[in-house]
Amino acid sequence: MPNGNKLQAVIFDFDNTIAPTDGFQVFRTKHDTRGLEQYLREQEFKMFDGIGFLLNDLCHNQIPVAIVTNSPRWYVDCLLEHLGIQNSFDVIISYNDVVDEIKPSPKGILLALEAMKLGSAQNIIYIGDDKNDVIAAYRAGVVPIIGRWTTSKEPISYMPFGVLSTQNLVDASREGLHKFELTAEKCSIDLSSEGKKTNVLPLDEASKLVYYHKDAVIFSFGRYFPLSSEASAKLHNNHALTKQISEKMVSDANYKVPSHWATIFRQFIGGLEIFKKIDFDIITVIPAKKGKVKRLENMLSNIQGASNEADKMFLQDLFYFEDNSVPTKTLNRFERYNQIDKALKITNLHASKIREANVIVIDDVSTSGATLSSAIKTLKSYGAKNVYGLCIAKTVSLPEDKTCPVCHTKLKINTVKNTGGQFWYCPKKDINGTYENHFIENIKEKDCSKCGRPMFKRFNPRDKSVFLGCSGYRDSKNDCSHTEKVS
Repeated sequence: MPNGNKLQAVIFDFDNTIAPTDGFQVFRTKHDTRGLEQYLREQEFKMFDGIGFLLNDLCHNQIPVAIVTNSPRWYVDCLLEHLGIQNSFDVIISYNDVVDEIKPSPKGILLALEAMKLGSAQNIIYIGDDKNDVIAAYRAGVVPIIGRWTTSKEPISYMPFGVLSTQNLVDASREGLHKFELTAEKCSIDLSSEGKKTNVLPLDEASKLVYYHKDAVIFSFGRYFPLSSEASAKLHNNHALTKQISEKMVSDANYKVPSHWATIFRQFIGGLEIFKKIDFDIITVIPAKKGKVKRLENMLSNIQGASNEADKMFLQDLFYFEDNSVPTKTLNRFERYNQIDKALKITNLHASKIREANVIVIDDVSTSGATLSSAIKTLKSYGAKNVYGLCIAKTVSLPEDKTCPVCHTKLKINTVKNTGGQFWYCPKKDINGTYENHFIENIKEKDCSKCGRPMFKRFNPRDKSVFLGCSGYRDSKNDCSHTEKVS
């Protein structure tokens, strides 16, 4: 876990992290140096606000600084020189250094650490703007940060340490990362942190990361690392909040929700009312399934007992799960959303109280986000005015390094030339140097907003455009032809 010690190093992604570079993709892809140089002469191109000050501050505090990017070296050098910061980095790792092992592979970050003579450590941060940056940082054993200033505003499925501004990072360079630790993670180590500044991850209704609290529907106070991949397994054993939550899974009936969780929820609800300028009418929880211990219901009683607001309704039984509901742990994301939508119901006793009400729904650990999403959607269908979800932790389910199911060779990632979409492939070749084509699997861009299944980049040969298409297209069981523009 990060602590109050000085940062050992700061590593940056380049594109859309140091500066906005969406307009340069055509030059980068075609290796068009002349075109790029001409563009730079004719168009204004500068760093994001605050980046120059941050780099100067890191230099002043003698903190090593590096870049790890999937872009080629000629391109990075050209833009850094134009920006006048070519000498601001101790190490630059580009596509040329890693070739087939671009992010989300950790190779680039590991090479940067090696060049700086540093090992993986929780006081080294990697700052980026998309999911591949987060995954690569976790796999390399460093702290993933999403820059709040960055331009890639697509919601991110994988939870970072936090979404921080350049000023936050200046503060971290001087004081360490501890002041930005997520609240539940900090309290799991030091209960004296209760009542201090609340740090949360802002999420959308699908439990994906957004950049600003004003855009959030769900707020998570921490992260949970499951034993589902090598990278998350390493964190699982050394992460205090994860160990606290794991007790629940092991001890089951004997487990009691830590008392400080109620304090965290109660204090945040008060702050959220001020921030959103609304008063909440109903506070409720995701219910225990039949035969299970009512931990969250009991915690809600503690929240109510510490509250002096008689006008709020604390409803333990607003929701219930139908008796025949199927366990969701082994279901994929799409199946889980469908099952919970069918099983989670509103009790008749309280149904009439929902219309025009402002509601808070509390959960402990959000795995896929399906339960909170279903609860919020259901409350809105009953006429609730505003609904927000809170959870102690959001599960960080990192994708595992994949191996070929035929020959067990480690798979690599390649890019489709006409769409820019990525896919896993088996790199094994026969004695003649020809790929054996054992395995290919597309990498999803996002989940479909209509049905929850993966969406992939597709190519329209008629107008040569690229779009996102749902994988449910022409599915005989459950057809979905939803498409979206590529942002």
